[in-house]
Amino acid sequence: MPPERPRASVLPFVSAQTLTDHHCHGVLAEGGDLEELLTEGDGGPRAGGTAFDSLPGLAFRRWCPPLLDLPAHAPIEEYAARRAELGGAEVNRRFLAACGLGALVVDTGYTPAALLSPAQTAAFAGPATSAFEEPTRTGFPTPSAPRSPAGRPPRASSG
Repeated sequence: MPPERPRASVLPFVSAQTLTDHHCHGVLAEGGDLEELLTEGDGGPRAGGTAFDSLPGLAFRRWCPPLLDLPAHAPIEEYAARRAELGGAEVNRRFLAACGLGALVVDTGYTPAALLSPAQTAAFAGPATSAFEEPTRTGFPTPSAPRSPAGRPPRASSG
């Protein structure tokens, strides 16, 4: 069972509110390239490191492994093996249930991998969670727009 979500010392009516993730993406049904999916940003890590050495990577390594019954900052190989052992449905349930979400606004325009639909993603967060598809913004790539081999839209030229 995932650990209790820590709550800061706030007014009771504030801590009782459910959260809305105002911009997220669907989740993987199974597998996936964890490093590739860690960020939407172009460009790789600096100085021969990996995306797991970046600030988002360190946050990922701190908070995600304990939800899978591993120590914080567990080696990525152990983390990936544990994800595979539990399976996508259990990993998604643990992660999304631990968030305490009441609503998700899901961006469906960025699809570097086969992601679950907004409704499928929300179902893992709990029966009281609603999902809404984020409207595509002008200039934001749609699922049919060209993608780089890494699954990202091509960079705009600077000249």
